[in-house]
Amino acid sequence: MGDSTTVLHWNGTSWAPVTITGLAAFVSLQAVDALSSSDVWATGYSSPTGGPEKTLIVHWNGTAWKQVSSPGPSSTNLFPGLPAVSMDSATDGWAVGGVYHNKTNTVTPLALHWNGTSWQQVTTSPAFSFTGVASFSRSNATAVGSDQTGTFTFTPVTFHWNGTSWALATDLPPPQGVPASQLTGPHGLSAPSATDMWTVGGYFTSTGVNNLAWHWNGTRWTVMSTSLVTPDGSGVIAEAAISPANVWAVGFTNTAGDNGNDQAPVSVHWNGTSWTSVTTPDPPGPNGGSTVLNGVSHAGLGNVWAVGSYAYNGAGGLGIPHTLILRWNGTRWIRT
Repeated sequence: MGDSTTVLHWNGTSWAPVTITGLAAFVSLQAVDALSSSDVWATGYSSPTGGPEKTLIVHWNGTAWKQVSSPGPSSTNLFPGLPAVSMDSATDGWAVGGVYHNKTNTVTPLALHWNGTSWQQVTTSPAFSFTGVASFSRSNATAVGSDQTGTFTFTPVTFHWNGTSWALATDLPPPQGVPASQLTGPHGLSAPSATDMWTVGGYFTSTGVNNLAWHWNGTRWTVMSTSLVTPDGSGVIAEAAISPANVWAVGFTNTAGDNGNDQAPVSVHWNGTSWTSVTTPDPPGPNGGSTVLNGVSHAGLGNVWAVGSYAYNGAGGLGIPHTLILRWNGTRWIRT
């Protein structure tokens, strides 16, 4: 996953690279969802050398990755992306994101539905913007993102698919005394069930970003502080919910550095009562550098994975980024 035609596969013992053939010159895979070891989907965008960006969806059938035709715009000024995908069966699922227009500096929504045979684009309100999705059945899916309520005014919200159309469901509540205009996010959506969903974000203050988590219990969304405060432009950006009393969120924090672009990884854990910051490995560099965690997932209580990248500072700035994979073994994060 990432800006490459190569993905990594875990076989229970080690990670091994798998190359996806036949793709464009530039590829960015932004999200992945696995129904089984022989049914995996990944989404993002691609671009041939000098050509416009296009939506990209690839599928793993247990033997090889293959690109699957996906709708979306293809124009010099349009930049589509699919940062979220969720499949509830081999014949039903969603990939969502947006299309950035670099001339008007606007983003329009993009929602693609898998019907078991092909991906079809579904029209939504142009005010919607999707950042995460959870699919439960053909007539039940939830997405998070924002609703444009005015010029340069966006409200963090949730959406619901009823089998016919996407509609605004509810605003994500801010903490008491915090205007909705100060909220940032939401980033992604993790949903063990339709009555247990989580997303993360934050709100801006004069000193930085207070990181937040929102939880859906089947009746309403509640907001809570993660007790993590980060500088502007950083924070928790991905989450993995195992149960209502076991949730992880990861991201990064900007740190002081000579060149002003040093970053360190962060992780926080919810135990059903409170959020706690957890020590997170940061590959050491002689002159500092940038380490970011941008994804987290799980395969059981003591089998949680966080992924990202790190790069060391050099004479000419940040060097080549390297893959970073961390595993929670039930006690601590270990680098693999």
